[in-house]
Amino acid sequence: MGDDSQSGPPWGGIKLDFTGGVLQIGQENRNININCTNGLISDSLGNMLFISNGIYIENANKDTMQNGSGLNPALFTTNHTQYG
Repeated sequence: MGDDSQSGPPWGGIKLDFTGGVLQIGQENRNININCTNGLISDSLGNMLFISNGIYIENANKDTMQNGSGLNPALFTTNHTQYG
């Protein structure tokens, strides 16, 4: 994924953009660490709608979404929140 999980936010990641019909690969800073688990949903124009690291879901405004916290509750998750 290209994360640098050893440093604090913002974490870096690879951005794959398919909107122009040709794959464009770039770098994007993110406030959510998605080192291990991630999912991202975007609209048809490629604008991010929400993202999850498997522990919480964040909207495009970088706010935890309603009912978007407390996913995958377990001791392991609690001890590894920095990794997702």
